[in-house]
Amino acid sequence: MGGRNKAGCAVPVVWLLAVHLIASDWPQLARDAAKTGYSPDNAGSATNVSWRWHPDRQTSVAGRTQPVVAGGILCVGFYDGKMYMLNALTGGKLREFQAGGPITHTAAMDAERVYFGCHDGAVYAVRLNDATLAWKVQTGGPVQTAPCLAGGTIYIGSEDGRLYAIRTTDGSVLWTYDSGRSILTCAAYANGTVYCGNEGVYAFAVNAANGAERWKVRLRGQSMNSYWPVVWDAKGVVFFRTQPVNVFHEILGEGDSVLGGNYNSGDGDPTLWAQEQNNIRNHFAQKPDSKTFWALNTSNGAEKYVAPVLYTSGEGTTPVPPVIDITGNRAWYICRSRYARFDSGSIVRSFGCEPAKFNPDTGNYTLFATEATKGTGIHVIGDETAIISADAYGLLVSGRGTLGYIRHDTEAARHVVSSHQGQEDYNAPWNPKAYNSAAGWADWSVQAGGGSGGGLCNAAVVADNAIYWFARWGLLVRMAQ
Repeated sequence: MGGRNKAGCAVPVVWLLAVHLIASDWPQLARDAAKTGYSPDNAGSATNVSWRWHPDRQTSVAGRTQPVVAGGILCVGFYDGKMYMLNALTGGKLREFQAGGPITHTAAMDAERVYFGCHDGAVYAVRLNDATLAWKVQTGGPVQTAPCLAGGTIYIGSEDGRLYAIRTTDGSVLWTYDSGRSILTCAAYANGTVYCGNEGVYAFAVNAANGAERWKVRLRGQSMNSYWPVVWDAKGVVFFRTQPVNVFHEILGEGDSVLGGNYNSGDGDPTLWAQEQNNIRNHFAQKPDSKTFWALNTSNGAEKYVAPVLYTSGEGTTPVPPVIDITGNRAWYICRSRYARFDSGSIVRSFGCEPAKFNPDTGNYTLFATEATKGTGIHVIGDETAIISADAYGLLVSGRGTLGYIRHDTEAARHVVSSHQGQEDYNAPWNPKAYNSAAGWADWSVQAGGGSGGGLCNAAVVADNAIYWFARWGLLVRMAQ
């Protein structure tokens, strides 16, 4: 039995099985094929830096890149074109493989191989046991996206505008889908459908078995660069983010006006939060080009609702995707509110940036517990990039060189680790754990980790009850009990 892709070529149907995840693994970008960003593991007691690692203090890692961890092996690619394999427990280098160009996004792993795209236009599969090449597929442009691994197939986009489905065992190309524009968005998969986007700012869904287009819709914005859709299939929704049409300062200033006052406005209450969210939706009705958060129907791509999410990010970057816990029926995003608890207090060009809980059926946010959580090491500012991930203990918030936890049950926040000695926040120095004078890691890379330029933040990942996080310019840190 077969089908046809967009080009009309006959292709075999591939029966996809769900990827079996071990709770302690983080084997691909955002941990799973749906890109939920959530792990059922628990790293809440991870308070000590057990190792720090960098390949040579010369190269660096691309923003948004995550280390992937499975079976005690950690894999990560760098700008030097090398895929490094480490002992996840000790940080010792096991092996490395030299690709033909820079590696600019996250890899994916199964029990035998690590898979990744490369700026030389190829998709690689490298054996974990000896770091030798298993296969290579050449595309027609640089590959700056992460592979989505599901059921023995990887789905990955290229700047040639095509989404590729590649069998993991032998590198056979099962089908390609021509999206019509360069693809810089990582794909997501759920229940037989692959979701992705391109630089024409089109979101699209294709049949995972044969590449046939299910729907394609144009969103507003100027780019979908670097991030990924997040799928909650049971609720029939897939979330996309786009870079706004309006220039950086203008759209941030718009948000200030919509929120209507200084960020330090107390806790508010559900009634005030609802009024604020209504004001934000009215703003989007008047200025739809200001929207950057999209909740689409998985069946046809139609917009399910307008979420009250004002723009937050570094200049020239796409805002970060949400995180969802499907089993626990929980979801989180970064938004703005005049009642923000976690804004750093530094008014740069915006205020009120906030990690918040949201209802995936409506998009409405609920703020975390109390004003008392302010100033605890959760660093978010509206004109800088902050990125989130989560585990069973709490929400991990990474921004401008600091990493913090917001605990789920008591909703208490705490600082986890900082990237360099001295002042991390604009107004709050932390006791550093990742750097110290005896560690041998000087402040040679203090410009990375966020800021209003490239937004170089990398989300923390959780595996084996430990946290793995890029502190600065590719310095990888493991935190455990």
